This record gives sequence, C-alpha cells and structure tokens, in this order.
Amino acid sequence: MKHFNRLLGATVLAFMALGTQAQDIHFSQYNASPLTLNPAQTGNFNCTWRAGMNYRNQWASVASPYVTYSGFFDMPLNMISGFDEGDVVAAGVYLFNDRSGEGTLTNFQGVLTGAYHKALGADNQHRLSLGVGLGFMQKSLDQSNLIWGNQWNGDGFDPTAPSGENFVDGTNFGNFNLDVGLMFKSQALDGKLVYEAGGTIFHLTQPQEKFLTTGGDNKLGMRYAGHARAIYNVSEQFSVMPSVLYQNQSSASEILAGAELGYFINSGAFQASVSAGAHYRFDDAVIAVAAFDYKNFRFGFSYDITTSSLTNAVNGGVGGFELSLIYKGCVLPVIPKEYIMPCPRY
Repeated sequence: MKHFNRLLGATVLAFMALGTQAQDIHFSQYNASPLTLNPAQTGNFNCTWRAGMNYRNQWASVASPYVTYSGFFDMPLNMISGFDEGDVVAAGVYLFNDRSGEGTLTNFQGVLTGAYHKALGADNQHRLSLGVGLGFMQKSLDQSNLIWGNQWNGDGFDPTAPSGENFVDGTNFGNFNLDVGLMFKSQALDGKLVYEAGGTIFHLTQPQEKFLTTGGDNKLGMRYAGHARAIYNVSEQFSVMPSVLYQNQSSASEILAGAELGYFINSGAFQASVSAGAHYRFDDAVIAVAAFDYKNFRFGFSYDITTSSLTNAVNGGVGGFELSLIYKGCVLPVIPKEYIMPCPRY
C-alpha cells in the first residue's frame, strides 16, 4: 500500500506538471493570516507594528501529512505629507512554505506588501484601502521518495531503474508574482458595529509552473478572493463576529462561512478576551475555532473535521489543525486616534 501511495502521488504530480493549472494553499483561520488574505490588510491595526505566525498540519492520518507554515510582519508608516489628514500608507512582508506528499513537494513564497488607506467621511469613520503584493515563488520536488511505473520489473518496483520522466534541471522552478487587493472598512451604531469587506486578485502575472521539460504551458491560474467580516458589540462583555470567505481559482471554488462569540474578561488588573465558534467549508469540513487575547498577544486554534467523501481516506473525519499567534507592538502613536480599525479586544 505504501508503494501504491507513492506511485499515486507521483502520477498526480506528473499530471499537474504536464497540463493542469496548479492551485494555492490557504489557512482556515484566514483572518489570522491577514497579508495572505489581502495585501490591503497591510497596516490594518491600531498599533505601531504587528508580527504573526501560522502553522497548519492537515490529514495527520496519512503517510505524509500536508504541513504549512508562514510568518508575517507589517506596520503603518507616519502620515505622508501631501495627502489628506487621516490617510496612511503601510508596508509589510510575509514568508510562506508548504510541504506535501511522499515526494516532498515544497512551495515557498516571499512577498513584499504595501497599502494605502484613504480616510473618508466627515469624521474619518470610513476607510478605503488599496494593497499590492510583489513576491517570489519557488516550487521544488524531491524525487528520492517517488516510484514510477517504468520502474516496475514484473515482481516489484526497482528504485534504481530509470523513471522515464523528463524533469527540468534540479526539479525546481521559481517565478515572480503580483497580487492586488481592495478593502472597505467602516463603523456604525455609535461604534458598536465595525465591518469590512474586500477582494483580491492573486497571480496577475499567471506564472508558468512545470516540473517536466515536455508538455504544454502550465500556468498558475489567477485566484479571486472575496471576504467580509463584522464585529458587533452586543454589550460591554459580549461580541458577535461573523465572517465569510469565497475563493475561485481555475476550476476550483471555496465558500467558508461562520461566526464566533467573544467574551471580554475584566477582573481588576487582569483584562483579556476569549472567543469560540464554528465555520463551515461547504462540501468539505466543519471548522471549530477558539482564540485567546491577552495584552498585545492573540493565540488561535482551529480544527477541521472532514465531512466530504474524503472521510474514508482520512480515518473517518480526521482533518487538520491550525495554530496562529499574533503580537501587536504599541510604541509610537503613528496612527491618529480616529483611525477606524476592528475592535482592539478581538
């Protein structure tokens, strides 16, 4: 069975390299990975700088789980002379790496992001943000763990036999990438409601991706993402936070929707907040999520419970878990007090 899994994995990789359009990898806690969601999220907070990490381990029951991790840093810059009061520019960077399959297919990205936040309204209660991401992408494949059909000798697989595959030199390739995003943020009901909505087009350059020297062009399809979320303060202690994400790339699409309930703890010198909820990725998984905020730290945990037909292949629903950690450093007052951002508790 192990040899079969390797052969199947190799066949899928070869098929992808020859003629299909590759697809991106993303997080279930998409709001905890803001720069990979939308470059217009760069500088989208009310402190001096922000740094975060994300880790995902998917399908631990299979021989080689899919492992994804990333790290990001961003900060709003000082007010730019020549622009209206309240306008802000921001810069950031994120690194992203994913490893999957018996052949250790690795996907690395390093992206620089920038955003311009335009203040709107008499009291600057609205913000329209434009963001751009420019980065480098590299994919590599380790052939040492792969077994191919040409290596079958009638009794078993001979890993020393030629594979018969025409791989490019080094079995890796790299290319540059361009993303662009737009986002609108506002507040209502005397500040009790903060909401935002945005959209992103990833891979405007549609770079070519292929491991084989033969075959036609295999371009990375543009990915279209739309997202929205809101924070409604029901009372001083409770908040409701619904959110939704839609993505489409090549022939694949995703809809993820859900909500979390937040509770603010105010016990003298100790102040913190906790939140918990559930999201549903249509035709795929139920996602349980929880988060804890203390001072400038936010820690999140989520677990995907597989509900699709893939259940039989992952031991009856074993999915993937994610961890996220975000820290916001508040040193200098570079953002005006009226700059509208999501509720700082959450």
